[in-house]
Amino acid sequence: MKAFVKGDIDGFIALWLDNIVVAIVMVKLSLGFPLYLDPHLFYSRLMPASAVGLLIGNLYYAWQAHRLARRESRQDVCALPFGLSIILLVTFVFLILYPAKVRALNAGLSEEQASMAAWRAGVGAAFVMGVIECGGAMVGGWIRRLTPRAALLSTLAGIALAFLALDLFFRAYAFPIVGLTTVGLAFIFYFGRVEPRLGIPRGLVILVVGTGLAWAMHAVVGSTVVPVGTLSLGNLGFYPPVPDPSLLLTWWHSIGDSLPVVLPLALISTLWSLQTIESAAAAGDHYDTRSSLLFNGFASMGSALFGCPFLATIYFGHPGWKAIGSRAGYSVLNAAVMTLIACTGALGVIVYFVPVEAGMALIIWIGLAMTAQAFEVVPKAHIPAVVVGLVPAIGAYTEFVIKRTLLAVGLGTPDHPIPQTLNALFADRADYYSAGVFAVGEGYIYTCMILSAATVHIIERQFMRAAAWFAVGGALSFLGLTNNYRITGSDIIGVFGFAPGAIPLSYLAVAAICVLTGWLTLPSSGSSAAGH
Repeated sequence: MKAFVKGDIDGFIALWLDNIVVAIVMVKLSLGFPLYLDPHLFYSRLMPASAVGLLIGNLYYAWQAHRLARRESRQDVCALPFGLSIILLVTFVFLILYPAKVRALNAGLSEEQASMAAWRAGVGAAFVMGVIECGGAMVGGWIRRLTPRAALLSTLAGIALAFLALDLFFRAYAFPIVGLTTVGLAFIFYFGRVEPRLGIPRGLVILVVGTGLAWAMHAVVGSTVVPVGTLSLGNLGFYPPVPDPSLLLTWWHSIGDSLPVVLPLALISTLWSLQTIESAAAAGDHYDTRSSLLFNGFASMGSALFGCPFLATIYFGHPGWKAIGSRAGYSVLNAAVMTLIACTGALGVIVYFVPVEAGMALIIWIGLAMTAQAFEVVPKAHIPAVVVGLVPAIGAYTEFVIKRTLLAVGLGTPDHPIPQTLNALFADRADYYSAGVFAVGEGYIYTCMILSAATVHIIERQFMRAAAWFAVGGALSFLGLTNNYRITGSDIIGVFGFAPGAIPLSYLAVAAICVLTGWLTLPSSGSSAAGH
């Protein structure tokens, strides 16, 4: 397989843009509310440290793709996509670093000292998460063999549809001149299976057209798609990553507070990676589960060792990257370019000239391709299970929208906390049951898999296996890994810990019904509801 092909440029643009989007959010959350870290610390330590994890992951998965291509004598192998994770970033900021900062402020530390304490707590939590991910590599293959393909792929499809395609699709309609034009180009190029003349990469065309339209709209009508203000070059410099093992010795006192977040998050991250590996296998690229998961964990530990609490991970969307012609070179390009950006402070310059809207059509395409794949590769009879698995992810997205709405109307601050009666307000004034949305949204990765896997076994009339999945759902809900949340003054958060209640009991009741079904029912020869 060649080191680089034309499709690698398309894949790199999509992967690089996604990394840039995460980096933009990283800048805003780190240098502004809620962390207010020192800018020099951010650009000289955190960003270069993030490059370490990106190098470990991107280069390993590129080498892994070449090895698979040699072993199977193929030229169409696509490396597992790897990059900075927006979900891990937001989770770490609001559930690990910010609480650590609040604890430090309450202990009498200054704002600057509290920010440093938050940074150290995040680095320690990131290292522990990497260790847990490596442990998950030992049992990942076993989990993958026991879980129906529909359960793995429907979870992935739900996340892709809700958090990649939907969110950015709405954004495209908010800025239609740029957004809809580039979405139309992406549909023509990828759904229509055509390429520009002269061998110009499709992704590059979309990015250039989008950037040109964005700046033209800014010049003509003052559109806010592009930044407003003077370009600052003050952050440019050379910042090589420097290891600092002492960081890992200062977080021990706070890991007990972070463990309820780190443990389930590491387990969920392992499941995400498993689902991505299964997605790659469905697309024809069968990677070794254990080594793929191990290097995902090594990348997390590498970033933490050098001082970054914001982790990279295996990305969803392998089928989308493969569909646009990416092989292994796009992963190498991402490692090289992101390292250059992270170690020079060039992020501010790039963010100024290339707006997110210019290339988000590529991410929308990848999200749609992932969703479509779940329906294409499972047995036709299992399609209802895929649909069932989409619902919890859409519920999680709905929870995300509710949270942003509360923030937009000024709730979630010390002066205007989120009311504890929020669910009652929704029910009384809008006849809308937000309590169910929050319950479904917390731990939705598990819920997607459990409901989808149980549905597969019900379709196959394997009721004892379905009962086992519902029992697992009850156990996870009882432990607070799913369906358990608390409304605080600033957020709606998942709560890890014993949570006996109606939902775990209901799971166990359905498990009992499945056990009895084999004795109390007869197979029906009628058509399913879907056939009417």
